Amino acid sequence: MEVDSIMSKQSPNGDQPLEMKSTPLHSSERHASIISYKICNSKMSLTETEAGSVWRRMAEAEVRSLYFANLASRYNRQKQIITGISFFLSTSAAATLIAKLPPWVPVAFSVIVAIVTAYAMAVGLDRRIVTLTKLHYQWNQLSAEYEHLWNHWADPDANEALDELLKKARDASESATEMPYDEGLINKWAKLVYSRFQQPVATPVLSTTGR
Repeated sequence: MEVDSIMSKQSPNGDQPLEMKSTPLHSSERHASIISYKICNSKMSLTETEAGSVWRRMAEAEVRSLYFANLASRYNRQKQIITGISFFLSTSAAATLIAKLPPWVPVAFSVIVAIVTAYAMAVGLDRRIVTLTKLHYQWNQLSAEYEHLWNHWADPDANEALDELLKKARDASESATEMPYDEGLINKWAKLVYSRFQQPVATPVLSTTGR
C-alpha cells in the first residue's frame, strides 16, 4: 500500500465504489522518533549546578596557571645561574684567578661545575622549563574561557562549550603528571586567587593536574 494513493472498493451492497485515502504506516512512531532526535541533538544551556562548577573550575585554572608560571620562573633562574657559573669558569680571567688560589680551589670549582651540570641533565631543565611555560599558557587560556562561559552560562550552546573545555583540561592534565608538586606554593596562589574572589582563606589543597 503506498502512502497518499487512492483506492476504490465496492460497497457491501453493490452501490458506488467507496474512495479511501490511505494514511502513513506507524505515523505516531515516526513522530515520536523525530521529537526524540531533536531533543538529543538540541543545544542546551547549563544548569545552576553546572554554572557553579564552571566558576570553581575558572578559579582553579587561574591558580594552576600562576603556579606553573612560578615554577617556570624558578627553573629558568636556576638555568641562568648554572649557565653563568659554567661560562665564568671557562674564561681566561677565571683561569688566571684560580691559578693564584690554593691548589684545592680549582678542584672544588671543577666539582661544583660537574654537580650543577649533572643536576641540569638529570632534571631535564630545558625540557621542564618548556613544559611548565606551556602549562601556564594552557591553564591561563582555560581560566579565560571558563570565565567567558560563566558569563554566558544561559546561552543555548553552553553545554557543548563546557564539554569542550573539560576535554582541554584533561589534555593539560596529562602534561602535568611529571611536573613537581609544591603544596606550599600552590596554596599560596590559591589563597591569592580566592581572596580576590572573596572566598574563605582556608582553601582546599589543589592538584596540579586538575583531576
